[in-house]
Amino acid sequence: MRARSTSLIILGILISMSILPVIATAGYVPPFSVTASAPTAVSTGETFNVTFDAPYGFSNYTLTAYLSADNLSGISSSNSNTTTIHLKSVKNDTITATITAPTVPETLEIAYIETANYSSSHVRYEGSISVQIITPIVFHATLRNSGNAPIYNVNVEFILNSVEVGNKTVHEIPPKSTVSINYTYSSSTISNGKVVLNVIQGENTLNVTVTNTQVTLPDGHNYYVTKFYYGQVPNYSWIYYVAGVVVVVMVIMAMGAGKKRNLPRKPKWKK
Repeated sequence: MRARSTSLIILGILISMSILPVIATAGYVPPFSVTASAPTAVSTGETFNVTFDAPYGFSNYTLTAYLSADNLSGISSSNSNTTTIHLKSVKNDTITATITAPTVPETLEIAYIETANYSSSHVRYEGSISVQIITPIVFHATLRNSGNAPIYNVNVEFILNSVEVGNKTVHEIPPKSTVSINYTYSSSTISNGKVVLNVIQGENTLNVTVTNTQVTLPDGHNYYVTKFYYGQVPNYSWIYYVAGVVVVVMVIMAMGAGKKRNLPRKPKWKK
């Protein structure tokens, strides 16, 4: 009898131990946060993706993103509503939204809310990210094949301020002919040209290099170096205009100060 009661006690302890983890984890909800990833800068009118990564193990992921900027001309998104994005995923913890940037340079703000379910619990996360919309730089290059046979798979490198920013491959250049190519470059790190103490600053150096020595650029070499300024250099001619006006006014004042004042003469009858 005592052995039976002892076995019942042990059985009760084992059952309680197996139930405890269930009770302890029934109300547990893992941390929920969402990381948004997007290009730092894109060109005006360029289509790009924004990826929202949430923790794995939840369900019914729902994303709402709000797009805002000073001028939303030309913008479009994954939804028919150009300024609000609604996306859902039952199990996938990564949601991607496709956006076409506005047609004017500015800062595009993206505020987002993502919700999900964990068992019977509902979780929510809010965040924001910004993308610089900039006017792109278009680099041009004209390649010449002076030979009598076609040249294939010609690689052209665009090196900006000693850093390669891109390249293009021309599949074929026919003999005795030229091919023109363009490369569009966008970056928020390149600074605008500016005038400081009558000196233009912000000069950039572009090196266009053709890896195939049989192909030449217009100057006869397989590389070309040029300098340029990004954006419009400010016009400070109004400073000289104002300075000229000041000088003229001061000259007039000086001339006036050098003249003797004509004092009225005393009448003869007054002594």
